[in-house]
This record gives sequence, structure tokens and C-alpha cells, in this order.
Amino acid sequence: MGLFDVLFGKKKPASNGDAAKPQGTVTKGLAPRASSRGSVFLTRLGINAGSVDELRSGFIAIDFETTGLDPKGDRIVEVGAVRFENCEPVDRFSMLINPGRRMPPSATEVNHITDRMLLGKPKEREAMGSIVEFLGDALLGETPLVAHNAQFDMSFLAEALARNGINAIIRSADTLMWSRMLVRGLSNYKQGTVARRFRIVNKDAHRAESDAEVCGRIMSKLVGIAGKDASCDSCLVTRSIPSEEELEVCAYIQDSIVRSGGRAEGLGFYHGTKGYVKVTRTHRVAKFKFTKKGRYMVLERSGLPDGYPYTEPCTMTEGGTDYVRFYFNSPYDLEPLRGHFFDVYTRVKKELDDLFPTGSSFEESDTESIARRNRLHDEDVARLLESARLRTSIHDMEQKPSMRTASEQQVDRASIEISPKYSREPLSKVRNKGNRSKGFDEGYSFWELGDDERRHGSVEDSLEYFDLARMAGYLEPALYESYALAFRKLGAYDDEIAILDEGIDRLGPDGRLVARRDKALQLLVRSREKAAREAEKKAAAEERRRAAEAKPRPEAPKKAPVDRPVILDQEIPEGVFGARAIIRLDDDFNVLEVYPSVAEASRSTGANAKSIREAAKGKQRHAGGFVWRYADEAERQD
Repeated sequence: MGLFDVLFGKKKPASNGDAAKPQGTVTKGLAPRASSRGSVFLTRLGINAGSVDELRSGFIAIDFETTGLDPKGDRIVEVGAVRFENCEPVDRFSMLINPGRRMPPSATEVNHITDRMLLGKPKEREAMGSIVEFLGDALLGETPLVAHNAQFDMSFLAEALARNGINAIIRSADTLMWSRMLVRGLSNYKQGTVARRFRIVNKDAHRAESDAEVCGRIMSKLVGIAGKDASCDSCLVTRSIPSEEELEVCAYIQDSIVRSGGRAEGLGFYHGTKGYVKVTRTHRVAKFKFTKKGRYMVLERSGLPDGYPYTEPCTMTEGGTDYVRFYFNSPYDLEPLRGHFFDVYTRVKKELDDLFPTGSSFEESDTESIARRNRLHDEDVARLLESARLRTSIHDMEQKPSMRTASEQQVDRASIEISPKYSREPLSKVRNKGNRSKGFDEGYSFWELGDDERRHGSVEDSLEYFDLARMAGYLEPALYESYALAFRKLGAYDDEIAILDEGIDRLGPDGRLVARRDKALQLLVRSREKAAREAEKKAAAEERRRAAEAKPRPEAPKKAPVDRPVILDQEIPEGVFGARAIIRLDDDFNVLEVYPSVAEASRSTGANAKSIREAAKGKQRHAGGFVWRYADEAERQD
């Protein structure tokens, strides 16, 4: 069978002698009426080496303009698709579709498509043949489709195919998800923002073909970035498997969801490189971590049960002050969170159900999603829960959860005066303050250069680039985080607090910036306390020194040097004319050696010549550890 036979089902014989078209075939771009809905299965390509190679080889970027946001009730009015091979466009497709209803003004305001433009255009059923023909093996799961916020576009495509009796398997890659993972420093990840980051110009924004081409060019850039870091899939899978004790917690969370009326299908578990275990259903449902000093669940502050004492604020990388750590010993300590797990699961499920209509399905492919390879079956859950119960004695279950450290005293920002060292231009001189988009365009490259300098150790240089980005009007959390990291590296906590104050004032109480400032305040207080302790120690030492100097000391009786006659019973060696011979003696004035000159004595013994002369004159006791006398002052004994 050909492609259309697969998509529309096997041909059926005509019911009479007329040359009726077999149901499910496509002829001259026309798809006949189908008697039942089709079935569409959607999968998503994750970021891995296999996906990078496949997308680099070829994909179709696609975009739809619609009458609204509901895949079931609204209709596609324009299709734009561009086929890419080796990351370059090679073919394109564009079509307006008459939705059979008037265009809502709100939709026209966005895409500028009017009722007049749609007059005489093919309706959906007629248009499907041309769409199917261009997409080709992409509807058989061969060539991947690419879209920005692919869930939206794929849901409209899936509903249109299913509504017209077409079966399909569609594998898609989402430039929204890929850019969030691979591109830093953007205030948002709308297609226009990401395109500006890559200097891609959209000549006709919000028209399907132009948007599709821009999306494809973005994916080509992302494939290049991902290709540098793509790792071995089998290694990732091996590292992603949670430990037995971590799986006990996963089993408890899954059991909580199922007991509350949820389903285990779609849940997956992933152990990341930073030690966090994530429970996912396409989106994250829960996140926890085992450390040597404590185990904790990362929760949104709104999900924290009332009265639970074993919590502390999260770090900046965990979400900042908008999140908290919930410490526990055993999975059974998570009893207060059963309802929370189900609430998050329900919210995620609703988002997916809203995006994907009846008659289609969406899940991350087992070959693409590492998390779903670590799924738990019912028998696994039962075994792990029993293991957790036996592992945790009644005594252990009654113990207080061990925390990483005692929470540091929260420092009130208003109580701390700071003295920044680095100065910046006042905000009144910042350009593009009323045009954040233009500020982004002019300032992003400066921020990017500065962050590269910072990460490579040139912290002072990075600050100059950050100042340029700031003056250009680049107003993003990433800029203030980079500033803070640079000042933290320099130990300039006053400056770190000052720049974060500015960021929070301009951007609002961003949880990550607030968490960074809280930590900087703690470090500043700690450094000032340390400096105060060192100053006190230094002052005390100086006081002791002065007291010791002021205290009168009894003078030790001076011992008169004992000087004995030197008896010389050997010949004086011949030396330089005019030089005085010198004798080396022990402390009992026994002659050890006679030298023709002080210079020769110094060369032979290593003693300083001046010291030898001083000792010979009686001005010091020793030179080089010996007593010295001039030979012409000694008594001769023949």
C-alpha cells in the first residue's frame, strides 16, 4: 500500500457500478468524507545525540494560524510548512483554508487574516489532501515535524487529521523546549525573542509560512548547539536510574497519586546529574534529593502544609525564595504531601488534556524520554513500599528529620548598611528604558560576552561588559545574576547586594534574585563579624605588647668577659706583606689554627671577615663560633 492507503485506511470496493472514489483515498488533493474519526499518536523528540543527528539530516518546520486557541472548537485558517535538509530550507508549502465561519476580530488582530482573504479558499476537508501530500512520511513517524510551542500546533494538526478520518504517527521537536534548555539569558522564550538572539529576521510575523521558516532556522541553530554537548544515550540512561531507596520515595508518590484517583501511566522517574530525582508526567510533578546530612523534597511555598517545622528556604538554583525544602527520613514522612502530589498531577494532566483533543494522544516516546524508561509497575510499587516499611523502624519513623544544616538567621535587609566599591552610571542615563525589546537587542551581546569572561575567570573585564549591557537597556534577571556571581567571586558582598537591590527594584521580587541577596547578606554579616573578631584579637595583642614594654624589667648582671693570654707555640705562616696574622681559638683559648690574614681565615672557615676583626679587637665574643686574636698580640712559647 502507498502512503495515502496507510493514512486513510485500506481501499474499499465501490458500492455500485459508478466510478465512486474508494473511501479513504486521496485524488487530486481531495479527501472524501470519512465515516469515523482517525487516530493520531504524537511523540516528542528529546535533546539527545540521536535526535540531533536525525534533525540535522532533515525535518519539516510547520506553523498554523487559527480562529482561536481551542483545537476542538476552533479551526486552522492557514498552514505554512518548510522542509529542511542539512539545516537548509529546500521546499515550502503555504495554504489559506476557509474555516466555514467568520474570523473572530481577536484572531484577525493577531494574524491579520480577514474574511475577505478566505473567500473561495478550500475548506478543511478539501485542504487535507494537499497538506498530507506535502507532509508525506512525516505522518508515518519518519521525518520529524518542528514547531515553536509544538503542543499547540500538533494538537490542531492532530484534531484536523482525526476529524477527517486520517490515522497518523507524528514525531515532533519543540523549539520552545529546546531553546529553554540550550539558550541562556533570555527574558522569555517566545519565537520572536529567540529569533532575535540568533539574528534571524521574520519578514512577515504571524503569517504561517514566514513563522515556519523562522522556526526551522531556529532549530538549525539549536541543533548546532546541542550537537556540541550531546552525550551517549546509554550512559545517560544508566546514570538516570534512581537508587533503591530513591525509588521507594518514587513509589510512595506514585501510590499517593493512584490512591487519589490518578493513573500511573505516563509517570516517569529521572536521577539528574546534580543529584535531584524528578517525578514527571511530561512536566515535573515532584523533585527531591538525598544528601549525606538530610533528605528533602523541593516544594512551591504554596504547597507547604501548615505547621510542618522541618523546612528551610531553597537555594537560588532550586528556585529561590518561591520554594522551600521539606525534610524527611522515610517515604512515610511524606504523608502530609499526598494531596499536594495529586494536585500537581491533576494540574499537569489538565494542561495536557486541554492541549490534546479526544482521538489523539500525546506522550514522550520511550526512545526519546529517559524518564519514562524508569517507570514503575504496580508490583514494583508494592515491593518498594514494603521495603521502605521494613527498612524504617518505628523508632526511626518517630525521629526528627535530619536537616542539612540549621537554617541561618535571616538577615533583615533594612538593618544592613552597605558601602559599595564599584560605581555605575545612574539609571537616568540608561538607554531604551521605555523599550525593553530594543534594550534586549542592543544589550544582549554585551551580556553574553561578559558572562563568557566571567566564566573564564576574567571577572573585572566581565563587569565592564555588564555595565555596557545595562546602559543599553538590557533588563533581564540574567544580567543581575551575572553581576552577582562576579561580585561574589571578588568577595565584594556590598556591591553584590547593591546590584541585586537594583534588580529586585526594577524586575520585582524575583525569587532567585531575592535568594541571592539573602545569601549575600549572610556572607556580608559573617565577613564583618570575622573582621571584627580579627580586629579585637589584633587590638588585644597590641595591648599586651604595650603592657609588656611598659613593665620594668630587672637587668641581668653583666658578666665580664674572661680574657686569657694566648700562648702561641707554632710558626706564623707567611702571608701578604702588611697583613696581620690571625689566630682561631676555642672558648678555653686553646690555639686551633693560625692564618696569615683575616681574608684567609674568612675563606677557610666561612666566618665574616668583619666579624673576625671585631672579635679580634674584643668588641664581640665570637665570629663563626670561635674566639679570634691577632698573632702579634700573642705570647710566644719557644
